[in-house]
Amino acid sequence: LRPSYLLTLTALALLAVPAPAGNEGLQVRPRDPRQGDPLFLRLEVPGAEDPKVSWLNGSYPLYREGSGWAGAVPIRPEAKVGGHTVVVRFTRNGRA
Repeated sequence: LRPSYLLTLTALALLAVPAPAGNEGLQVRPRDPRQGDPLFLRLEVPGAEDPKVSWLNGSYPLYREGSGWAGAVPIRPEAKVGGHTVVVRFTRNGRA
């Protein structure tokens, strides 16, 4: 299995209450996202390679930025208010 992080966003107009699993190396901004906003992610895990984000039936890459990986995913205006899950998967040191 590939290492992964789960982040659940619970929303009332997409206000986030993050509940990440093993989130030591994952940052998500903004803290209170809303429909139409981008969700910015930064992954800082030593040896992480080829990270991909799954979000609302879409898959998005993270890109190398300094010592980590960064990217953005869209929160579409038509996204339903409520809990949503962000999954970040990656290989570590070439191994899944």
